[in-house]
Amino acid sequence: MHAGTVVGQFKGVFPRESVERFREEFAWIGALTGPTRDVDVYVLKMDDYRSTLPEAVQRDLRPLEEFLRRHQEIEQNKLAAGLDSSRYPDLIRHWREFLETPLPDDPTLPEAKRPIREVASERIARCFRRVLKKGRAIDDDSPPEKLHRLRIECKKLRYLLEFFRSLYEPHDVEPVVKSLKRLQDNLGDFNDLQIQRKTLERFAHEMVAEGCATVESLMAMGRLIERLEARQAEARSQFTKRFAAFDDLPTRERVARVIHRPEGTAS
Repeated sequence: MHAGTVVGQFKGVFPRESVERFREEFAWIGALTGPTRDVDVYVLKMDDYRSTLPEAVQRDLRPLEEFLRRHQEIEQNKLAAGLDSSRYPDLIRHWREFLETPLPDDPTLPEAKRPIREVASERIARCFRRVLKKGRAIDDDSPPEKLHRLRIECKKLRYLLEFFRSLYEPHDVEPVVKSLKRLQDNLGDFNDLQIQRKTLERFAHEMVAEGCATVESLMAMGRLIERLEARQAEARSQFTKRFAAFDDLPTRERVARVIHRPEGTAS
C-alpha cells in the first residue's frame, strides 16, 4: 500500500501542509529506491532474457549482465547513502507521530467531520468513474500513454478499495478487487514490456558510451527487444476483453452498493 497515495486522496481530511510534506517525502523515497530496484529487476530478468534467445546467442548477453552488475553496485551505494542521511529517520519519526497523534474532538477541516465511510465511498465512486471513462476511451489506435494513465487510475482505485475494505460487505468488495486485479495485470504487463524495451535501448546506448558493448551484444539485445515487442503486442490485444470483463453490469452494481447509490448510477 502506497501511504502517500492514500493520504493524497483525502483532501480536506488532513491538514494540507501535512499531506504535501509527506507526499514530497514519499516521492523522495521513491526516487531514492527506484534506480536500485530497477537495476535489481533487470539483473533478476537475465535468466529469462537468455532463455528467449537461441543457445548460441545467449552468451552474447554477457556484456549486458556485467554492465548491470556494475550499475547495481553504484545504485546500491547511492541508496545506502540516502538511507544513512538524517532525512530518512526524520521521515519515519514524523510519519509515526502523524499516525499516532490523536484526532481533535472538534476538527476544523470540513471533510474530517464527516463519517469515514461516507468520505471513502465518495472517493471510490469518483475514482471508479475515472477508470470507466478512461478505459472506454481506449481503442485499437490509442497510444501506450493512454493505457499507462488508465493503469495509474486502476492502482488508485485498488488502493482505496483495499484500504477501506473493512467498511464494506466482502461479497461486494472482493469480486470488484478480483476483477480489477485481472485488468491491472494486463495493463501492468503491457506497461512493463514497454518500459523494458525502452530501457534496454537506453542500456545499449550507455554501454556504447562506456565502451563495454560488442557488436554481438548489441545484436543480441536487438533480438531481445523484438521478442519483448511481440509479447507487448499480445498483451495489448487482450486489453479490450479484460476491460470489458471489468466494465460489466455485475461490477457496476457491486460498486453501486458499496457507495450506497441506486444500481447503475456508478457508471
